[in-house]
Amino acid sequence: MNCYVLYCQSYKIENLCQRFNQKEGIEAFIPQIEKHLHSTNELVLKPLFPGYIFIKTKMNQIEFDTFLLLMKEEKNGVIRELKKDDVSALTKDEIHLLKLLLNEQYILKMSKGYKQTNKTIIIEGP
Repeated sequence: MNCYVLYCQSYKIENLCQRFNQKEGIEAFIPQIEKHLHSTNELVLKPLFPGYIFIKTKMNQIEFDTFLLLMKEEKNGVIRELKKDDVSALTKDEIHLLKLLLNEQYILKMSKGYKQTNKTIIIEGP
């Protein structure tokens, strides 16, 4: 499985994610992070990487580039694909790290723990 990253206009990102998810062989997602608001004592979700859509697919780099070109107007709002010298933005190690940090809904959950003297002891989470 390959993972590609697209930099997009922030106000179009949700719509783009839905469009990509309608395509066969594509799983698009927006990684989110759980944050604690001290003022209201609630947990909220915020984009982990604002303006970025991650796409999982079996397509290689050339196939994915062609796929993007053929989308034409459907990809309105995509600014560019993150890549270096025709190589996907995410390596196998980076994809593995994402799998470790994010849950099934692609959310980085807040760590839970307690303070013991001057140390914080994490009992759950990254």
